[in-house]
Amino acid sequence: MFLKTKELAKILGVSEATIKNWSREGLLKFHKTIGGHRRFPIEEILKFIKENKITDLAGFSNADVNTLTYIIFEDYEQLSKQLLDYMLNRSQKEVENLIKIILFSFGVIEAFDLIISKSLFELGILWEKGEISVDQEHIASSKVIESIINLKNLFSFKKKKKIKFMITSLEGDIHEIPLRIIDFILNYEGYDVVYIGSNTPYSDIIKAIEREKPKFLIISAVYVVDNKKFEKSINILDESCNKINCILFLGGPMYGKKPNLNRKIYTSYGELLKDIKKQIYKRRRKR
Repeated sequence: MFLKTKELAKILGVSEATIKNWSREGLLKFHKTIGGHRRFPIEEILKFIKENKITDLAGFSNADVNTLTYIIFEDYEQLSKQLLDYMLNRSQKEVENLIKIILFSFGVIEAFDLIISKSLFELGILWEKGEISVDQEHIASSKVIESIINLKNLFSFKKKKKIKFMITSLEGDIHEIPLRIIDFILNYEGYDVVYIGSNTPYSDIIKAIEREKPKFLIISAVYVVDNKKFEKSINILDESCNKINCILFLGGPMYGKKPNLNRKIYTSYGELLKDIKKQIYKRRRKR
């Protein structure tokens, strides 16, 4: 695999002129195309990074050569494994730095759907198999939660939109990370978010709907304890939403007792965001 001068400059956090100077001095070996353009082999890039002990990759301090290799080759599986290892064995700041690199390198949706969510899933599997203790799972999860909260403002680039969302999970579901991820994505997209949090009785969600009058309600469902109660709660919330022309979206793996609901259940943040934008577009056209 080869990188162009511009691509390599971005990864190393320097100007294109610096890359050209290094290559002229023989520090960075390259090939030339028929058109006379430089192409840098990945092997030579990694060799250069190791020899010069560069630790500021892609503009982020404390990245290592393995991380750069995975990013260049778009190796989601290895990045996911690396993040899981960081969650279990590194500090919160190190976890946050790696998540930041992943978000900047792949974009918000791709990072959460293809890398971060996979790490969290594997963390749950380790706990289910008894390979890690409850406290280890909680500590690892808390590192991710704190990282997402800390990084949210850094990624709030887009122009604010006057569309209000409310996000929560029903009583009995204590999983906070999916809600934090949805909050992160919606804030990144510029939407107004009312974050209620996890484990919320449907009666309190109804009060919040009446008070806040959101255009969209998103319910995250990682674990369902009582499927009949869950079905009833969703139907009641649907009715409350319909009264104020609010649309309810439901997502999550729904482990435990699977409810019988005649509606789309989202398991991808990208798919959820895509359908949200479709609904916003439809509403605009109706005006």
